[in-house]
Amino acid sequence: MLNACVCSIPILIFLSALAPEIIEPPRHEATVDLRTVTLICRVFGAPKPLVKWIHGGVELTGGRYTVLENGDLEIRCVE
Repeated sequence: MLNACVCSIPILIFLSALAPEIIEPPRHEATVDLRTVTLICRVFGAPKPLVKWIHGGVELTGGRYTVLENGDLEIRCVE
């Protein structure tokens, strides 16, 4: 019979906090009525920044607006 020995070694990972930074801001986009357009916003930081899209003081969420996982804003049925 073999004897098993389980050893654990604590590993410490130090992460630096990096201030959020917009590395590619949104640009003006033109499209045909009722099409879908995606506005790009590339950000960098640690922890990963949360991107919110605001227009006229109102956050754009739900309905025809979708904030994608990468922070881009998809607008359906543009008028």
